[in-house]
Amino acid sequence: MTITRLLTASLLLAASILTASASGVPTDSVTRPLHPRGEPSALRIIGAATGAGLLLEGAIGAAVHSDASLSVAKPAGGNTVADVAQYLPLAFPWAMKAFGAPVRSSWGRMAVSQAFGTAFMAGGVYLTKHAVNQPRPDLSDNHSFPSGHAAWAFMGATMTAIELGDASPWYAAGAYAVATGVAVQRVVAHRHFPTDVVAGAGIGILAAELGYYLGDVIFGQRGIDHPASPFIPDDARSFSLALTTRMLWPTSATLSCPGGKIKTLPAISAGVTASLALPRHWSLGLSAMMQSTPLQTAAGGVTANAGTLNAIGVELSPGYEWQAGKRVSLTAALSGGYYKNLSLKTTDGSLSSGSGTPTGRLEAGARIRLTNRLSCNASLGYQLSHYSYTLSSPASASAGGSHTLSGTAGALTIGVATCVNL
Repeated sequence: MTITRLLTASLLLAASILTASASGVPTDSVTRPLHPRGEPSALRIIGAATGAGLLLEGAIGAAVHSDASLSVAKPAGGNTVADVAQYLPLAFPWAMKAFGAPVRSSWGRMAVSQAFGTAFMAGGVYLTKHAVNQPRPDLSDNHSFPSGHAAWAFMGATMTAIELGDASPWYAAGAYAVATGVAVQRVVAHRHFPTDVVAGAGIGILAAELGYYLGDVIFGQRGIDHPASPFIPDDARSFSLALTTRMLWPTSATLSCPGGKIKTLPAISAGVTASLALPRHWSLGLSAMMQSTPLQTAAGGVTANAGTLNAIGVELSPGYEWQAGKRVSLTAALSGGYYKNLSLKTTDGSLSSGSGTPTGRLEAGARIRLTNRLSCNASLGYQLSHYSYTLSSPASASAGGSHTLSGTAGALTIGVATCVNL
């Protein structure tokens, strides 16, 4: 409960800052179309709300599965690629401006806005890590929650979207792709739980939006090198690409057998979805996804991190979209697919998984169009998937004894997607 209380207070404080700023700032400094995604006072609050929601989601997940009595093999250590890649989205708009790209802000305005955002992000990550004191999956230290790498990467991606999203939606999509890759790598490398990277992403997005909001308040109309383009609500496209990320909360997390127990922790999935628009508001999507599910085992009174089950798969998703306004539409989709499980490397070899996982998912959500070609989608859903695990207890391992658990498991899903219309 410590995590939830701490971060709920932080979210309430952030919300009060945004509300006060939105109501108390002179009209000519904020409500004009300074922001490349449209009206800043509305869309910046949407971005901040997205970050706050991810942060709270990760905090609740971390509180649910927090366990300091885990055994584990040798720590995995860091990764040089992820260590460098976390800063790439932040550096990208500076490099593009140096090469003459149409960046939204002047040098000074961009520096001040990003300095505020970086200070909020770094302070939030540092204070939360030390207040929560959550052990990493590899037990290398107690700084697992939240992920600093994810916070840096998603803060930079949001800043890239603000500075360059109106020039081309591909800049934002590429930046969020890099950020998602960094987050997934931290989970796969056993440096973080999925809840850690989701909370880190939330802190990064929220910090970037707050930083740029303060920049708008300070500079007003000064230092806008490239104002926003007019929004054309009927600029429809027939084909789109989306970067999709989901978090999966198992509804029956613990599986029991005579040899012990298997516990599935909240999982994360990420991938690319290509969608083709069909008549009468229908669409058909094809996704290539990767999913990471942390597992724990309990036998003989000992709880251990068994490892992370990684899987790659494809999904086919017919969907429906109803336009509720010039920027907002409601969506629904039914997805079916198959995931190929990769090798499960456990600490003691006591757990193995089946070869594949069929899945089915029903979800509903809302899409917000940020520019003529860039939009984001948030969704809630429920997923069913088949599982098969074989657990060997320490007492029966020498005799070759093992127990197999198989069946159908359910999970609540929360998804966020960045979509580019072609």
